[in-house]
Amino acid sequence: MTGTEASRYCIGPFGFLTSSDIPLPALADPRMKRCLVPPSRLDARPDVRYSVSEIPDGEPEAPDAELRLVRALGRCHSPARISGGSQLLPLLLPPLCAIPPDRGDWMRIARSGRVLAEIEGAVDGASDPASVSVLAHSLTVEIRDFERLSASVFVSGGLRDALSTPAAFYSLRKLFSLFMPSLGAFMVHSAGISLGCGTLLLAAPDSGGKSTASGLAPRGSVLGDDRMLVVGSGDGFTVHPTPWNEYSERAGCGRAAGVFILEKSASFGIGRIDPREAFAFLWQDNRTYFDDLPSPARDSAFDSMLRLCRSVPCGRIGFAREALDWDVVESFVLGAR
Repeated sequence: MTGTEASRYCIGPFGFLTSSDIPLPALADPRMKRCLVPPSRLDARPDVRYSVSEIPDGEPEAPDAELRLVRALGRCHSPARISGGSQLLPLLLPPLCAIPPDRGDWMRIARSGRVLAEIEGAVDGASDPASVSVLAHSLTVEIRDFERLSASVFVSGGLRDALSTPAAFYSLRKLFSLFMPSLGAFMVHSAGISLGCGTLLLAAPDSGGKSTASGLAPRGSVLGDDRMLVVGSGDGFTVHPTPWNEYSERAGCGRAAGVFILEKSASFGIGRIDPREAFAFLWQDNRTYFDDLPSPARDSAFDSMLRLCRSVPCGRIGFAREALDWDVVESFVLGAR
C-alpha cells in the first residue's frame, strides 16, 4: 500500500494503531489529537489495530468470487451474513446507500480480489472462524478479527466526502469501542463526575440531562459529559474519559463509585435502586455497542456491566436545571457502601 498514514492513539489504558491510505479528517479532530501517543511511547505494542483502505471503482472481481465469498462468510460469526450496516460509518451509510440486494453492485467490494483475499485470510487464519465477523455493505466492507483484535475497513471511492463530515467523527466511537469487551472494558453512554467518594457514572438517554448535570458539577470534577470508558481493574472498575465528550475538564481517571440514572424533575431528589434495574437501563441504552459482537465478547461486556452495577451503589437522581446537591449525592454514596 502506498501513501499510507499511520497514527497511534491512547484511550484509557489501551493503545490503538490506525493506518489509512486515504485522508480521514475525523482523526484530525482536536479531541482525537489529544489522544495521540507521545513519541516516547511509540515503541509500545498496540492493543488494537485498525486499517482503512479505499477500493477504487472498477476494481476487478476475484475469480469464482461468489462461491468463495459464500463459503468464507458461512464460516464467520453471524453478522457476516447480514447485508448492511457499518462500524465506521453507522451515522452516514443509511441515507447514502439505498441499494437493494438484487442490484449487481451489492457486495461489489467484498467480491474484489484484494478484499476477498483478506476475508479468506482472516477466516482461514483464525483458530475459531466464529471469532471473525464481516460486515458487508454496498459501499463498505469491515473485517473484524476478535482473536487478533484488528479490523480492516474497505470503503468505496465515492465515500471521501462523507468521511469529511462532522458525523464521521462521532461514527468513530463505535469502531474504537469494538474490541473493548475483549480487553475487559466497555464504553458507556454516560457522564463521569469525580468527587471525594470516587467517580460517578450519570446515565440518561440523549437530551436526558447528562450535560446539564455536568455543568452543575463542582469545578474540575467532570471527566466527560457523554461517553465514558469503564475498565475492569482488580476488584473494581476505573472510569476514563473518551474523545466523544462535548465537555471535559479533568484528565486522568477515577475509581467507579456509583451508577445513577438521571431524571429531569421540578426539584432535587435521590433514591436507591436495585443493581439489576441500573444494569437493565445501561444495557438497553448501550446495546448498539454489543448486539453484533461474537458471543464471547458480548458475554464479557454483559458480565462486566453487571459486575459494575453490583459492586457500587446504584440510584436515581431527579433534578431541576439549576438544582443538584452534590453534597447530598456524595453522602448518599458513602452511606450506601
